[in-house]
Amino acid sequence: MKCLAGCSVEISGISVIEPLKFLESIGAYSDGVNYLVGRWGTWFPGFDNSVGSVLPPDFGELRVRAFMKIMGRLGLVDGCHCGCRGDYMLTEKGKELIAGEEE
Repeated sequence: MKCLAGCSVEISGISVIEPLKFLESIGAYSDGVNYLVGRWGTWFPGFDNSVGSVLPPDFGELRVRAFMKIMGRLGLVDGCHCGCRGDYMLTEKGKELIAGEEE
């Protein structure tokens, strides 16, 4: 899923790149040696590792969870979508999309 110059990947008009970059920034990924480099992302509002902090402010908890569930179905993140913490991690496919966006 390599992104060519000028492309954008969106879910309901919201770019997936910012949440992916956010997960990367908190170390929510595996580096091949360590299962988790930093810490998982969550959907809970008010926490510094919440993906909701980079989504539109009018997104409620259900929309954040739904957004992350779709990102999971696309293979961009891994985590739990049952309503628990989430424990979101960036996948290799998500890393590739970020890298393609930066080219």
